[in-house]
Amino acid sequence: LIAAMVYLAGFRDYADDTPLAGQEDVAPLTGAEVRMLAVIVLVLVLATIPFVAYDQGSNAGMIWINDKVDLATPFGAVPVAWFNSIDPLASILTVPLLIWMWQRRAARGKSSDDLVRIALGAFLFVLSSVALAWGDWGWRDGEIPVAIPILSFLLTGMGFIAAWPTMLALVSRRAPKKVNAFMMAAVYLTAFASGIGGGLYSRFYETLSGWQFWLGNAAFPLAGMVLLLALRPWLRRRMDALEAQIAAESA
Repeated sequence: LIAAMVYLAGFRDYADDTPLAGQEDVAPLTGAEVRMLAVIVLVLVLATIPFVAYDQGSNAGMIWINDKVDLATPFGAVPVAWFNSIDPLASILTVPLLIWMWQRRAARGKSSDDLVRIALGAFLFVLSSVALAWGDWGWRDGEIPVAIPILSFLLTGMGFIAAWPTMLALVSRRAPKKVNAFMMAAVYLTAFASGIGGGLYSRFYETLSGWQFWLGNAAFPLAGMVLLLALRPWLRRRMDALEAQIAAESA
């Protein structure tokens, strides 16, 4: 309700929302713009792979915590569903740290591009799944310390805020103006794809031991991270070249 009130209070300050098609004739996408879209889609596919592991925390992760973690604390048993709140809390608290880190690197002339930042998020997802595998391997069922899943969800929250906003930022800057809003909306389809992927992988939860399942889950962000970093030089050169070509054609 408060959000709706804020929205309505500032409504007069929003930009004109008349559809672009009603303002001017929109030319078809050029060859360079189509190629740029193809590169962006490739980046989104690579960035989606790590999120298969991210989604597993609120999927098989809830079952694993309920079955294997010692939830007792001096304040009483921790409800399993509460662990889902750790992820967004970590995302919020991590923002100042990430801003400081990126600014510090930029001051040293070592600015990290979008692909590196998404890869960082993937790396944190790897650590999150490894933490659960470590807990499953190192303790008996029902005796795993509650700190293990807390650590895991803290890492996924940090990874999310490093990767997800960066994906949106990359698309908003790189996608051609004619389809920029459409491509921004398309980014959210990656959440659908990763959710489906996580659901398919969760079928192995009952056939693998716990530590094997979580190490397998870590393989998704590890693969995404490696592919992003390996293809990073080519992806950057390609997007920069196409961006320059699009700007020249529209001049």
